[in-house]
Amino acid sequence: KDGFSIDVTSTATPSTTSFNAPSQVLIRSPFGEEGARQYLELYSSPSRPGFCNHVGRMVILKDKTNEMPKMLRAFTLPLPVWTNHILASAFLHQDALFLHGQERSLAKSGAYQTTQPGNSDHYAKALLPCSTDKGVVMFRNWLRKFAGEHVPFKGDNTSMPVADNEVVFDVWNSHTKNCKYCLEALGRLKRARMMAFLASALVTAIRPKVLGRVGSVVSALGLSGLGLGMSKL
Repeated sequence: KDGFSIDVTSTATPSTTSFNAPSQVLIRSPFGEEGARQYLELYSSPSRPGFCNHVGRMVILKDKTNEMPKMLRAFTLPLPVWTNHILASAFLHQDALFLHGQERSLAKSGAYQTTQPGNSDHYAKALLPCSTDKGVVMFRNWLRKFAGEHVPFKGDNTSMPVADNEVVFDVWNSHTKNCKYCLEALGRLKRARMMAFLASALVTAIRPKVLGRVGSVVSALGLSGLGLGMSKL
């Protein structure tokens, strides 16, 4: 009723993945023999067919000697908040398109029944599940036994838009526009981009003697390229 836990011992670093009803997935990974731990907390709630709201965070505990294991030091670098947010988005995007595409493929074939009450869940009753399917099967069994076996979306819960890269990887609407740290960083980036283009125009127009004709052209092109590069960020 309250969820379940799965121990993963087949990897070099054993871990435990727990589902705490109704929406938390907690991955606990020990490092070394002195008590260091890494916790990955993920919260997801479905908003409409094919979409969900997601919040996650990583918590790292030092060992008894107050030391950080080498494998975890990369996660504690003194990076700006907005950089961490960009890296988190890149991490989430690793499998996003494949998951969205498969979900919509199931919906198109009529096999996606999570939104339909009273339908049999064929996946949870699969005859030959792999070991990696254990968590999915247990979650769907929990959904069937304790959560009314379906997600009760409001309105039309049968339609689902096709998978779209622009939607799946839309960091602006999913995060940036609501994050003060990323908005501030974006404002500074736009100002830096404008200064790069302005400096390129000035170098082209003035052609400083210290740079010479060739140096002025190279510098102007370099500054323009820098501005264009920042436009892609």
